[in-house]
Amino acid sequence: MARPTSTRLREIVRSSHSARARATLIAVPHRFSQSLTPSGEPLALLGGDVRMDSSALVRSTLDITVAARWGWIVPNGSEIFVEYGVEVAGGVFEWTALGYFRVETVTQEERGVVRISGSDRMAQVADTEALWPWVAPRTATHQEFFSALLYGSQASWFHRHAGAFPSKVDDRDRVIIADYPLARTRLRSQTLLEEPFAEHITGLARRYGKRAFFDYRGRLTLVSDDVDAADPALVPVRTITAGAGGGLQRLRRQISRDGVYTCARVSGEQATEAPPPWAAKTVDGAGGSLRGQRGLSWYGEFGRILKRHSSPLLRTTAQCEAAAETWVNRIRGLPSALSFQIPADPTLEPLDLIAVRFPEQRPGDGYPPPPGMRDRVVVERHVIDTLTFPLTGGDMAVSTRGARVQAYVAPDEGGRRP
Repeated sequence: MARPTSTRLREIVRSSHSARARATLIAVPHRFSQSLTPSGEPLALLGGDVRMDSSALVRSTLDITVAARWGWIVPNGSEIFVEYGVEVAGGVFEWTALGYFRVETVTQEERGVVRISGSDRMAQVADTEALWPWVAPRTATHQEFFSALLYGSQASWFHRHAGAFPSKVDDRDRVIIADYPLARTRLRSQTLLEEPFAEHITGLARRYGKRAFFDYRGRLTLVSDDVDAADPALVPVRTITAGAGGGLQRLRRQISRDGVYTCARVSGEQATEAPPPWAAKTVDGAGGSLRGQRGLSWYGEFGRILKRHSSPLLRTTAQCEAAAETWVNRIRGLPSALSFQIPADPTLEPLDLIAVRFPEQRPGDGYPPPPGMRDRVVVERHVIDTLTFPLTGGDMAVSTRGARVQAYVAPDEGGRRP
């Protein structure tokens, strides 16, 4: 779910640019908000960063230093709203939200600056548990279930003051974002609320192949957690170019076998006492998407590595077979990971698909490559895994995960085919 930004900003952040950040303290007592313009006190921001990790329970964390008197900022439920501004015209800045962060710790040495660490709103959900052994009925929708755990509910199976956040929240600030129909999807089984609420939310999300996190507006968001970098139907949100004028620095690459499997076993759920349906498909390294990957099959040297997947949406063997075929087709080779630095770009987020374009190199080649090798350009597609976003200047650190998918630029783009 990309942040809304202008075309002008997206062009500017591709290279070095003039920027600034601002942080707003939303002290207790305050009204829970998902606004991009919350009321609060501006902080004198001196430095720090925001780190985002696609695989972490708490997706975004904050670490900043500010000039403030001791005792003004306390971890009593106060939040800090952080924004990054890019100068798009003479003295005109376009601001992009980075999120709401609960104040976790406040530190000061002697009479120096104040250092603040914070976490996004999932930290509050992770700390919240039910006082009573409430049971969510199988007929409850995902919309009702998530909303109850976050904001309370007057439903007979819950309480209006039992949510992770204050119950007096306006409807406009109860928005939940999802890429599937929350209001039409039911739990299908009773759920005893005996764990921290974040475990219930993320556990249900995983059953449907979703990742749960709080976005830049502090909204619970549920989207697919399996972005396939090799899927030709997906369009990268940005192409990053290495070399002169490209902005990419400190590139590091790695190829690994982690996450690769040679068989997919998929099972579903059965409404009756009969055994649940299941099916399995093996990877055939002799052709298809794995052509050229020697040994990468169920019968090859790579090994018999099993991928298990279960979904309550699968009710027949045919559905399980189709799902297993989909999982097998996702194996297109050994995954390649990158880490690098680029000028800070507030339009990027974890799970975004990007393309990285750079000259192909032989082992031992320097970087950039010698002039004779500039005629062949390789494009790799990757999914962003982590971001470390600087708030007071400097480059942004990015790490990715993705399939090893390569394509050569056409001759009219300045390259040649091999």
